[in-house]
Amino acid sequence: MFVRSGDTAVDLDGYRIIVPCISVGNVAQLAVDLLINTLKLPRVGYLDDDSLLPLVGNDAFDHTGLSGHMHTAGEVYANSECKTAVVQLRTPIAKGRKLSFCNNLISWIKSVKFTEVILLTSSYSHERKDVQIRGEPYRFLLTPEARDLYTPLTMDQGWNLLEPRNEDEGSASSVGPDGVISESQLFLPGSGLAKILYSQCCSEHVRLIMFVAFCSQGDNIHDAIAVAAKINSWLKLLPKENDRLWCVPSSWSLMYGGPSPNALF
Repeated sequence: MFVRSGDTAVDLDGYRIIVPCISVGNVAQLAVDLLINTLKLPRVGYLDDDSLLPLVGNDAFDHTGLSGHMHTAGEVYANSECKTAVVQLRTPIAKGRKLSFCNNLISWIKSVKFTEVILLTSSYSHERKDVQIRGEPYRFLLTPEARDLYTPLTMDQGWNLLEPRNEDEGSASSVGPDGVISESQLFLPGSGLAKILYSQCCSEHVRLIMFVAFCSQGDNIHDAIAVAAKINSWLKLLPKENDRLWCVPSSWSLMYGGPSPNALF
């Protein structure tokens, strides 16, 4: 699934990996854009999988300085100093291929021996329960292998655990104090591959931390900045003096298209 970029040997053993879901408002992908561009992460390879719809485009970031630097549907960036790899997905998964893609992704993650997977996703804000409307619109979830992070994330970072929802009754269910809930209680409409990946990581004993942002479709730049800031506050990816200085990628200048033609006025 992974194809290295160029002739440079890449050893990601011992790294953590951040993976975005294609979800509501593209918040996870935008947050990953911020991390890649601000940290000036070099591309180390591609995700070659026939489940990803094909795409090719020009350089999306400011820091490469390479005219005609092409991007594809799935790419991997990495930083050896903070031992962090970042995946960027730019196209949806082909219809009927979600399970296949998740299987291939998890097989690659296990083969590389990443220390943990940080899954970023978003969910429709209008589907929140009453208890989720109060406070910040962010939640997290852990697989059993990551339950040791429950106390640090709740006490040190102030994160809130995703409330489980019993699908049969449409009401809240109790959950143990370890950040782990069953798939049947996981309700995240609009979150893309999040539910499948969480379930498979539980089955495959993969250490996964899922971070969820509740939002709506629209201008989601501020949501993306908030998610990137939350992840940075936990992982300390940026120096403390620069933790508020996010570098917006050049590709964002075309997020709403070009200027209106003068002929309209």
